[in-house]
Amino acid sequence: MRKVLLLTVMCLALVGSAMAQISVSGTVISESDGLGLPGVTVLEKGTTRGALTDFEGKYTIKVSSEKSVLVFSFIGLTTVEEPV
Repeated sequence: MRKVLLLTVMCLALVGSAMAQISVSGTVISESDGLGLPGVTVLEKGTTRGALTDFEGKYTIKVSSEKSVLVFSFIGLTTVEEPV
């Protein structure tokens, strides 16, 4: 069953950090109206690292490598996995 709103990921930016982690930033938007989605959970798959999107749907998370996969979930919407 397809949900009306799907999470999409935009504007991934990678910046190296001193602890051999990578900082990933972006915005989660609604496919139907293009507005940012606040309160979306963003997790690095297979770890306990996570973040929540702010009021405008923006997030920043530190991941262990460029091969990491981010999992985006929100109550009532389809969970989406995107590679960094």
